[in-house]
Amino acid sequence: MLKKKVLFILLSLFICTLVHAKGGGLVVLIEQSPYSDVQYYYSNGWEAIEKVVKKELDAGRKILAVRKTPFTWFAVTAGGKVKEKQIHTSYTTDEIFQEIEQKAAQGFYVTSLGAGATYKRNIVWSAVFTKKSGVTDQVVKYAKANEILKWRPALFDMGYRITEISAAKKWMVVMSKDTDIDKQLVNFYRDENEMISDIKQKWADGYLVQLADCNTVGTYMAVYCTYKDGRKPGQYIRVCFDLDVVKEFIAKRTGNGYNITKLGGTFWFTDKQEVMGDLMGVLGSVTNIIGMKKSHKGGGTATSVSTDDTGTSSTGGGAATKSGKSCSACKGSGKCSANRNSCPGNGMCSYCNGDGFNYTAGTPVKCSACKGSGKCKYCNGSGICSKCRGTGKA
Repeated sequence: MLKKKVLFILLSLFICTLVHAKGGGLVVLIEQSPYSDVQYYYSNGWEAIEKVVKKELDAGRKILAVRKTPFTWFAVTAGGKVKEKQIHTSYTTDEIFQEIEQKAAQGFYVTSLGAGATYKRNIVWSAVFTKKSGVTDQVVKYAKANEILKWRPALFDMGYRITEISAAKKWMVVMSKDTDIDKQLVNFYRDENEMISDIKQKWADGYLVQLADCNTVGTYMAVYCTYKDGRKPGQYIRVCFDLDVVKEFIAKRTGNGYNITKLGGTFWFTDKQEVMGDLMGVLGSVTNIIGMKKSHKGGGTATSVSTDDTGTSSTGGGAATKSGKSCSACKGSGKCSANRNSCPGNGMCSYCNGDGFNYTAGTPVKCSACKGSGKCKYCNGSGICSKCRGTGKA
């Protein structure tokens, strides 16, 4: 029995690595939003996502997005005064079409959809239904890209707009009637670089990123829109292939009204140290793992993500200055390191990567941090630590 458990986990890790290498990453969209107290949760699979989501719903929180795979999951929730009732559950491909139709009859509409584990060779879709006013109908199609492009126009002319997408080998697309979406464009891409390049162009053309996703072979899909009320929130988007990159991106771009609003792609990766710990635990005792692993929680600010993102505190005082110790700010490197937004020693503004402007919704705007200069505001472009003046000493 023990050998079977070990083989199962090793096989799961191999499959996750294979799919990760062949397919896409986790797409994270961060934008200005009305949500408050946004939190994200992730796990390597030992605690069921259903339990975590139920706790959040019972606490009166709103589920913004859920992504689930056989080995891992990622979820985003928001607090505040949540009036909308939500249901979270899982369906096979054969069931999802009927469930969407039945839930619509009860006033519940799909607001998050992700391809998850497989059951008897059938894909299981993790779905969140929200009771929303305004939307009057939903239709769904699971098909290849060219079929989606042929299917969409007739429904668009009837007042339907794409409101949710997900993918396995093919694309699951949900279209809703009577939304707040005005214009809408849909494109498919060979890889993430091609998509990101087009996203910048769409922003310049006045469109917003509404949804972005990828299938298991690394093909990407993006949906762009404008809204009937004319709103144009600032946006950031990134395709992440590593958990640390996800956390770093969230830490850097959330706060001051910016929150995670949508997830796309797949969350196959997990904490590398925890995976190795899990394997060692299995080799020692199966009970060291089963039922013990808890989900990880992160907030919308840098301080809740990792110690590296909180900034380095200045300690030591006058005595430390004379001791010959390394500078506590730059750790002896002499490079600019005032806080998590400092440049890495190249003198370029980290907010705009030295461009002098940011790609937000609409026309690119001058970077507010460097005032368009492209220089790091903490070292004025010098690239040296402002605490030790580049000496690296305390």
